[in-house]
Amino acid sequence: WLRTKGEPKDVTRKLFAHVVPDVVEALGTGRRCAKCYVTVESSMDFAATMKQIEEAAGEGWSVRQIKQLLPGGTTNTCEVQSDRVNKADGLAALCKALSIPPEQVWAFGDDANDARMLQ
Repeated sequence: WLRTKGEPKDVTRKLFAHVVPDVVEALGTGRRCAKCYVTVESSMDFAATMKQIEEAAGEGWSVRQIKQLLPGGTTNTCEVQSDRVNKADGLAALCKALSIPPEQVWAFGDDANDARMLQ
C-alpha cells in the first residue's frame, strides 16, 4: 500500500523521510539516529541477516525483528534502536523544559521499548 507500480507513494515519503540504501555503510560512517527500520527483501535467512546488522550496529544498539510494521505484514524487517535514546528521558526533558510536573502527564505505549516511560 506504500507503492504504486514500484514507486513510493507520497505517504511513504512522509513516513520514511530518509531512505538509506546501505544501512551497514551508514552505521559505519557514524551517522546518528535514534531508531530506524531495516528491510532486506532478498534475505533467505533473516535471522542471520539480523545478526550481521547487530554486528554492524555494535554496542549500544538493539536489533529486533518487526513482523507488523505496516498493514499486510512486514517481511524481513527489523528495528535498530539506540539504547541511549528513549521516550522516558525525552518526556522527562520535555516536562522540565515546559515546567510541567511529570505526575500531570499521560503517556501511552504499545511496545517493550515504552516500558520505562510508563513506570
